Amino acid sequence: MQTFDDVLQTFKEAKRGLGEILSSCEMMDLLALDAATSSLKLQRPIGEFPFYMLIETSGSNGTHDEEKLTNFLESSMASGVVCDGTVASEPSRIKVRYLNINCFVRICDG
Repeated sequence: MQTFDDVLQTFKEAKRGLGEILSSCEMMDLLALDAATSSLKLQRPIGEFPFYMLIETSGSNGTHDEEKLTNFLESSMASGVVCDGTVASEPSRIKVRYLNINCFVRICDG
């Protein structure tokens, strides 16, 4: 995302569009993501942008949940608010994203 307003708009749309399956919504800026990926020797999950958002969902039907999240991502990208994104359902890809967020929290907490 290019601006913090894009982050806020995406969060509002996620609450509205993903409602019952939305578990968490976290954001970080480029500097925080670079610090996390650098310290863990990982690659950025997508290209370079000023802001990133991690949206986690959890529902009773994994196929339906992934379809709903994919549709949300596609519509957010089509509107131009989200520049790029990916949906991760494989454990290895999810782990990388989780490690990025955990590292960010550890860095901020000192």
